[in-house]
Amino acid sequence: MLDTPHETTSHHSAEAPTDLAQWGLHGFCLGARSTPHAVVGLDDNGEILYHARNGITFDELAALGISPTESQLKLLQLYSVLDVEGEHLRSTFPIVEPVKLAAVRAGSKALAAEVAPAIMDDVGAICTQLRNDGHTGLEYTVIFGHVIDGLFWEDLKAAQLVPTSELSVEKPLWNGLFWAIHPARPGTAGINDERVAGGTLVAMWTHATARTLVDFTRKADITQLRKRGLLVIDPKQDTAIEQHSERISRTLTTAIRSDTALAILELLEGTTTAEATVIVGHEWIWDLMNELEAAGVLVRPASLDNPQPTEGDLLKQMFLRLE
Repeated sequence: MLDTPHETTSHHSAEAPTDLAQWGLHGFCLGARSTPHAVVGLDDNGEILYHARNGITFDELAALGISPTESQLKLLQLYSVLDVEGEHLRSTFPIVEPVKLAAVRAGSKALAAEVAPAIMDDVGAICTQLRNDGHTGLEYTVIFGHVIDGLFWEDLKAAQLVPTSELSVEKPLWNGLFWAIHPARPGTAGINDERVAGGTLVAMWTHATARTLVDFTRKADITQLRKRGLLVIDPKQDTAIEQHSERISRTLTTAIRSDTALAILELLEGTTTAEATVIVGHEWIWDLMNELEAAGVLVRPASLDNPQPTEGDLLKQMFLRLE
């Protein structure tokens, strides 16, 4: 899993809410036992974290009518989203406000428009192969879930260009990156991984489908799903799909390290290059998907926006990746 399915619904005005629970919340934390998303929404935690984004004292919080309890503070510290030193509190994760986010998105959109033509032939070849193999309707899921939001991040991880997500004594619940943005993008997709016998069930979710999809994958009988036509991808096999997938990922990995991309990363002052790569990278992969859709190379399934997808719809939003 590279992006956790807990994106909040946020207001889309330029003026940001003072409660981070109303922002878009994202996590890049493969292998997490629990992530901070729900914690931000408890009590007035979202307000505490918003006001502590640049550092604040307890007295200054009290002047705003906010008096955190000891248990609140311990929970926020347990989830590594708040530092408390004496009378001072500071949020520990990137909080990308509207003006800065607008600049990042403008750069991301331009970079996507520049890079998308270089991957369109490979994307088209994968789509054709899937249809020839009897998997019509899975094109969007494979291009996004296996390649653009899958192999791309694996390649960046291998090159040590993104934060580690390995759990440790210091980070027992989650590791990687958690961040907040405003305004959130409506309808964006993410990936959820569920370990199963012999591999990983990879499911593509949106805000509309996340709850149903996660419930479905956790209860899934892989043997039965395979009988019903679940797509199986074996990354170790030198298939045409894998060849094209790897070429796309190499192109994207090169592009995110370009001078143009680095200039976008530098807009996120106060973050490390690895953290900025994750934040900008997510904006960019969504822009890339938009470019592929606009060019007619991909069609976004209508079921991604249906809060009550059928089981048939759900099967088109997942695949089994063998180990």
